[in-house]
This record gives sequence, C-alpha cells and structure tokens, in this order.
Amino acid sequence: MRAHLVIVISAVILVLCACNRQSTIRPQTTPSSAPADVIISHKNGSVSALGTIHRRRGDTVHIQLIDTDTDCFAYNASVVETPKAADGKELPFTNVVDFYTTFWGDPITVSIEARQINTSTVCAGAAEHVAGKTPGPWLVNITTDGWDLAFSGAYLADTVTDPVYALVPGKKQIDPEPAAKTAGFSVQRFKEQEDRWHRGVAAMVHVIHTDPRAFAWHDIAWAPISFGLGIGDNADVRYYLGTGIRWGDKFYLTAGPMIGSSKRLPNGLTTDTQLEANFTTNASALATLPTRTRTGFFVGVSYSFATVNANSFNGPFAAVAPKPAQAAATSQTQTPTTGNASEVAVKEESLPGSTSAKPMYKITLTNGGTAAVTGARFVHSVYPAGSTKVDCSACTTKTFARDVDTTIDLQPQQAIAFTVMTDLTGVVNPPKKELTATVTYGTAQPAVKKFTIPE
Repeated sequence: MRAHLVIVISAVILVLCACNRQSTIRPQTTPSSAPADVIISHKNGSVSALGTIHRRRGDTVHIQLIDTDTDCFAYNASVVETPKAADGKELPFTNVVDFYTTFWGDPITVSIEARQINTSTVCAGAAEHVAGKTPGPWLVNITTDGWDLAFSGAYLADTVTDPVYALVPGKKQIDPEPAAKTAGFSVQRFKEQEDRWHRGVAAMVHVIHTDPRAFAWHDIAWAPISFGLGIGDNADVRYYLGTGIRWGDKFYLTAGPMIGSSKRLPNGLTTDTQLEANFTTNASALATLPTRTRTGFFVGVSYSFATVNANSFNGPFAAVAPKPAQAAATSQTQTPTTGNASEVAVKEESLPGSTSAKPMYKITLTNGGTAAVTGARFVHSVYPAGSTKVDCSACTTKTFARDVDTTIDLQPQQAIAFTVMTDLTGVVNPPKKELTATVTYGTAQPAVKKFTIPE
C-alpha cells in the first residue's frame, strides 16, 4: 500500500514539474533541413506568415532570419511569457540566424533583436532591430492549438426552389344544370419548368482547429461546423448549417441542411382538380404569390478571407525592417576609371539555410585598392533551371528577376554584396553547371569567380 502511495506521489510531482517548465530559445549555427515555422527577411522586412503561431504543448518552434549578414549584426533572442513580461530570459549575443524554442502551453512571445556590430558601409543595407528604437525587435506570438473561427464567402446551391404555377383557361359547372358552365381558369403546376437547384451566395463562418495535424489527412482537414447566411431571390434570408472539409487554409467544401423561403399558392387555391378551390374566375389570381418557409439540402464551396481570433488583425511582428530607400538614379553614361587592378576581387559563399532544393549564396565584390572604381560592369548568369531572385541593397537596381548585368561603383576598401536565392523545387536531378561572376572595368584584367550549385 505504501509503495503504491509513493508511486502516485512521484507521478504527481513529475506532472507538476512538467507543467512549470519554462520556454527558452536556443540558437543553432547549423540550419535544420526542416522548413521553418516563421521566416523573417532582415533586409526586405518581409515575413512568411501572419497571425499567431499555434502549436501543441512540447512542440519545437523554428524561427529563421534570412537576408542578413552575420559579419554586420549580432542577434539576441528572448522568450517572454504572456502576460509575465518581466519573466523573460535573455540569451547572450550569438551570430546565428536560426532560433528554436519548445512551447509548453502558456502563451509566449519570442522577441528577436539584431544589433549592428560593424560600422562598415556594407552593413548599411539592413537596419538594426533593437528594443526602444524604431524599428523594434521582431515579435512572434506563440499560443496553444485550439478551436477557432474562419470567415468565408461561399457560392451555394440548395434544393429550396420556387414552384411554377399557371392559370389554364377552361369552363366548369358551377351552378346546377341546365345552367351554362362558368368560364374561368384551372390552377396547374408545371414541375418540368421548375429549377432543380437554387443558386446563391452567402457569408459563412467555419469552426476549425488551428493544429493542421488535427482531424486531418495530408492537407485536408475536417471543419465540423459551418454556419451561413444568404439572401434568396425574394430578398429573404436563407440559413445554412452543415459540415465540411478544408483544403489548406482557405478553401472549403460544405454540405448540410438549410432553411429558406419559396413561393406558394394564395390562400383558397389548390392544384387538386378534384376540389372546387382548383377553379377561379380571377385572371390575376397568381399575379402575386406569397411565400412559405421550407427545409432543404445545400452544397457549397467557399474561400476564407479572415480568421477571428484576438490576434488575427495585429500579426505577430510588431516591427519589421523598412526597405532601403531607393538610391538616386545615376547617369547612364559613365567614364570608367581604375584603382589598383589587382586588388578587385569576387568572392562567392553559401548562405545559412541553403539547401539543394533552394540554394542561397552571396557574391561579394571588393575593391581592395587605393582608388575608386566607377562604371564597372558586373555580370552574373544565374542557374538556368528553376526560378531565381537576386538582391543588392547597395545598387541602384535593388532586385533582379534572373541574370544580373549592371553597372556599379566601388570606393576604396568598399564591398558590395549580391544575394542570390534559387528555387529548384520540381526540378528533377538538377545538373551540375559552372556559373561565372565577372567584373570588368577600365583596361584591367576582369575579376572572375567560377563556381557550381547546388552544393
């Protein structure tokens, strides 16, 4: 009996310890091959996701900072438990771009700072992100998975349609014979002229689970309850209540019962030819038809445009780096001058987070001489397969869709970096191909760098 009691007490202590675990964030210099939960671009100020990140207890959250330069910045990440901001535990500065934290259930905010440690002009392409300044740190809100609501606009078809009635001229013996028959109209319904489905639009709200793995198969998840309001042909409100499935985060297929209005015969008329109410002498008897409430079945497709949790419209990032100001346009005609020809160099290096499917590398042009180099031509033909984007914050043209052919100026001891991001997703067995980056200026021997990707 005592042994059983000891086991129970030990289990309770272990549970309490687990519940009180603190979330910390740890840097990792070797990027994980798994996709990041949040990707932040230091230079461009863009982020890969909006809204609060939802995770289960014990899950690891991966935050990746790209388009940065570890020679220019150091990074400080801290975890602040919500609402206990004073309990945040800071980490020392480390030159990393990947951060990981384990989520233990209580809502937290991950704060990431970037402090400039190098005053070189090369580092002016991205801004500091420091608490108390503008822009401030990047803030990523993390909360537990759970049920949430999503709005959508829907295109629907339902079975509550209007019947088609008509007055057919005829005569009927109203008064006893030998009186003549009375001329009038017989009420008839023409089902072959009726619509089988009523089409319309509606505003829908869906109950969803924020965990993409809950009630899901691959990228298809169950939305257990959906409710909608629509407007019928007669300006009447239609109510929809169903269940459905969701593809990804936005697209829904929903079906279920519904309630709507349809037209009916006026009081005192019927289509039953055995009854006197089937005959009328009023030629305008069907000019205005009243309505009645009916139940039916509906099926619809919808696209979600918003979720309605408390953080939906704030986003997890309180501040992002502004895009560098557009440099003033330079003259189209420049007279090339040279510095020390042997001092101009081209360097290529892989960037953190680069993979065989999405190679990322940086080409740095450096003028190690004592005189300025103006009007130099830089040419780089990117990898021919997939899609490629090239960024250069210090250039007049900031972004190149593919190949680079541009004119640059290099002051003494200045370096200009070109960041190349290639996406080979869907390219089967990409061949090894030698790439060349070349700088030509004046009468000097061109500076050339040859390399291959993917690594």
